[in-house]
Amino acid sequence: MNQFLSPLTFREMIATIAKDDIVLREVEKNHDENRWWPLEVKDWRLRMLIAGWSSRISYRAINSYASVVMAMDEIGFDNFFEMELREKLKVIKPLGLAETRLTYANSLFQYLKGKTSNYLDQPNDVLIEQFQKEVSGAGYKIAQCAILYAKGYHCGIMPVDSGMNTTLLPCLGLQTKKTAVGHEISRTALEDLVNQSADFIKSTVINLHNASITLPPQTNPTWFSHLALIYHKRQYCNNHACDSCTLRNNPKISRLIGKMCDPEHSFPGGLNKVILEGIDTCGKTTLAKRLVEAGYTYNHQKYRETYQDIDQYYTELYTQSKPLTVYDRSFISELVYGPVLRGKSRISETAIEKILKVLRDQGFSIVFLDEEPDTLRSRLRQSTSQFPRHLEVMEKVDPLRKKYQEVVARLSSQLNTITVNPSQYAKDELVHELFAPQT
Repeated sequence: MNQFLSPLTFREMIATIAKDDIVLREVEKNHDENRWWPLEVKDWRLRMLIAGWSSRISYRAINSYASVVMAMDEIGFDNFFEMELREKLKVIKPLGLAETRLTYANSLFQYLKGKTSNYLDQPNDVLIEQFQKEVSGAGYKIAQCAILYAKGYHCGIMPVDSGMNTTLLPCLGLQTKKTAVGHEISRTALEDLVNQSADFIKSTVINLHNASITLPPQTNPTWFSHLALIYHKRQYCNNHACDSCTLRNNPKISRLIGKMCDPEHSFPGGLNKVILEGIDTCGKTTLAKRLVEAGYTYNHQKYRETYQDIDQYYTELYTQSKPLTVYDRSFISELVYGPVLRGKSRISETAIEKILKVLRDQGFSIVFLDEEPDTLRSRLRQSTSQFPRHLEVMEKVDPLRKKYQEVVARLSSQLNTITVNPSQYAKDELVHELFAPQT
């Protein structure tokens, strides 16, 4: 999993989500007594059945779903499987996909034969893995829900549905496989983040903002965090509400939030593949080396003055990119140096859009090192003997800097862009700054 979400940033995200009035109301309604998985259902086997049936039920159909849950609780787990086929289908019919849901139920019945409640004493990971392998139609996301409901809300499982896995989590900086196992990888990553942030979430988020929520002693707030993320997803991600998203509008973390709900210009959050840009001697290579120490692969791109098919070159380069790569320079240099030093750019508007699409699809972020002009001129002056071109750059620092700011501002509407002044940070502080919320 490409995880670019630090516990510090995750805490800011949960705190932001939990203060949203719309999300808060839904979390409060569903934390102590969940509308989908009610506590009045006592039979752990029936809970597993109901959890599986809750899949692919829209929020608008909650009342129809609740009536089926009540009916099943009256019928009972064992009695249901003694009913005639047409009677079973009649019970399930309000949920839709009746035959598919019956297949799941029959497979679950066979899987649980001979098992007692002691079966639930096994570790969560073991139970989920067994369940998804043995129960037809389950998969990891249903297995997570079934085991959680059977063991209880606060058993430590943080289920991940498809929308979280493909939209919300990539926005937060958690990118995983889009296959079934991706739900399980995402679950364990989220649980680790919650466990590392448990004291903060309990003391700063729940106690301050959610007084009506009851968290049992000695339990981590995985259930609370799950509900907060789920209802944030339903309110903002499902509605493609990029502009009103509380996470994107939080100045502390906005630069680390993606835009996966935008169908035309989607991009993930965090720092997956990083392009470092800026005027010569601004500190790109120094920062790149620090990122290499943090686990990135280094890719140095010289400014290619003589390339005629420069747009094709960069399109192919980024299409073949690999996760955790830092690029020292990019096509952006041509968009800046070309007009300022030669009067035009060799990359057309059509080519720019093509390159940007590749960058969005590949999850790139742009880090612009906007160093002070006097600092740049001093460094350039000292390096002209080794790099003669720096004399020309030194004379054009102000127009180059202005052009960089214009280009980066334009790209920021379509890509995750971060602008920093490297001189403001000590040697090892800048890397931490890139991944941390703003103070």
